[in-house]
Amino acid sequence: MHIFVFNRQEDALEKQKFLERNVRYSNKRQREPKMTLALLEAQQALAAALQKAEALGIAVCVSVCDAGGRLVVFGRMDQSNWASIYGSQGKALTAAATRCRSGAIPPESVVMNRISELEGNNMIYSKGGVPLVRHGILLGAVGVGGASAELDETCALAAAQALSCDE
Repeated sequence: MHIFVFNRQEDALEKQKFLERNVRYSNKRQREPKMTLALLEAQQALAAALQKAEALGIAVCVSVCDAGGRLVVFGRMDQSNWASIYGSQGKALTAAATRCRSGAIPPESVVMNRISELEGNNMIYSKGGVPLVRHGILLGAVGVGGASAELDETCALAAAQALSCDE
């Protein structure tokens, strides 16, 4: 908060210039793309992935995380394997950390293995994790586990497409 004390007309002109600059800056910030994943968007991504899985006749777990790799929403379909809970979260974390699909990371990468170690060994380098990038900005990621790697990836891509994410 700024407090102004005016003694002269020059001070009033300075205040006016200051306020105009801040209004322009404030308006500019409002036009910038959003850099976070809202809960509603995360729920839309979850719904799209679950809907795709249902259409494919598979039972999966879906995790949607923020850009820091922390869980925002999670869904587990009936008849899905309990281990897929961890698989979907690990794939989402990997996609958020690397800004690329989780299956694109070579498992033998020394650097990525060290990063995974430091993160708690929760990263999974298998298809099914897709970053949610819009206008070049990482919003978060979606991870799907419970079916084949290709089907997991198909469901994750459906989630990204539902949010109009970059390809």
